[in-house]
Amino acid sequence: MTILCLDLKSLKCPLPALHTQKYISKMNFGEEVMIEATDPLSQIDIPHTIAQSKAQLISTSEKNGIFIFHVKCNKTLGQ
Repeated sequence: MTILCLDLKSLKCPLPALHTQKYISKMNFGEEVMIEATDPLSQIDIPHTIAQSKAQLISTSEKNGIFIFHVKCNKTLGQ
């Protein structure tokens, strides 16, 4: 399975969370995405956005100032 990367680096709050919300809303069951962001507030905003969606936060990490979120869609669009 191919995991896509959503590049939100250099975007400032609230844009990373808004782009994450929009992307997740269009995901299909089982799809995965790696989200990369540099805004420090994304460490709070993106997990919160994911928790309120149809997706599951699989893991988070940070490398060289880039925050990485591994997300998987766990519900169908109608749920």
